[in-house]
Amino acid sequence: MTSRKASSDTFITYYRDRDLPGLEIAMFNAFTHCYPRHVHERYAIGLMLRGGSHCLTSSFDEYLVGPGDIALLHPGRVHTGTPVEQSVPSYIMFYMETAHMQAAAQEFMQNSTADVVFPRMVVSRPDVKQTLMRLYRAVRFKEDRLVKQSVEAQAMEALFDCAALSPKHSQFDNEPRAIKLVREYLHDHIGEHVTLEDLSEMVGLSRHHLLRVFSKNTGVSPHQYHVQLRIEHARRLFQRGLSIADVAYETGFVDQSHFTKAFKKVIGVTPGQYLSY
Repeated sequence: MTSRKASSDTFITYYRDRDLPGLEIAMFNAFTHCYPRHVHERYAIGLMLRGGSHCLTSSFDEYLVGPGDIALLHPGRVHTGTPVEQSVPSYIMFYMETAHMQAAAQEFMQNSTADVVFPRMVVSRPDVKQTLMRLYRAVRFKEDRLVKQSVEAQAMEALFDCAALSPKHSQFDNEPRAIKLVREYLHDHIGEHVTLEDLSEMVGLSRHHLLRVFSKNTGVSPHQYHVQLRIEHARRLFQRGLSIADVAYETGFVDQSHFTKAFKKVIGVTPGQYLSY
């Protein structure tokens, strides 16, 4: 755990605990970064402490996350994050690996054949807020392993009370086959240079038509989708101990400057800052 002062008033702290390997917590204090439309490959739970943020979905529904509210983002849920005007948000993010969440769902919800999704993107639940704060404090203050594991279990159980079960992979069940092929190709070629011509030839669609149908079904363009996959892969490589130069190379960026710019746009901090937290 490390705190870093990103500006005169902004503090960001990441907490990673060996006793809770499927969890990463980040405290953003007075953080005004504007996140463009994006998705997460893991669960992202945001607890707003002060200020507020506008979240815009792929269908252009707008949600306001105010003090005490909880943003519930399952993998693949497209959203933006923009501070409310004249607001300086402070919030805690709980990032939970998908496999970790599914294992807990199997234990708590007695179902191993469904994905956990959140019907409502923003909720106001004082009970859930309280359990999340207990989890944050247990990790921050390095409580005993049993305490941390117990509090994490309680937090997950509270989150499942806000969730619903959906058949696995249902998010993409109804998408056109061409879009499925493009997504799979981008996943399989994370560190490679991919062109729109490559994708359109592969699926037999014109470039313009492919752009339209891909954005309609995923909420982002093929390029944005690919960049997000690469940045998420970069984050995992950092956790394995690779250097910034090696990660930039492994994820297919032409140089560290381009990698740093893309990483900050998606994550909100530079690779160097992320590693120092």
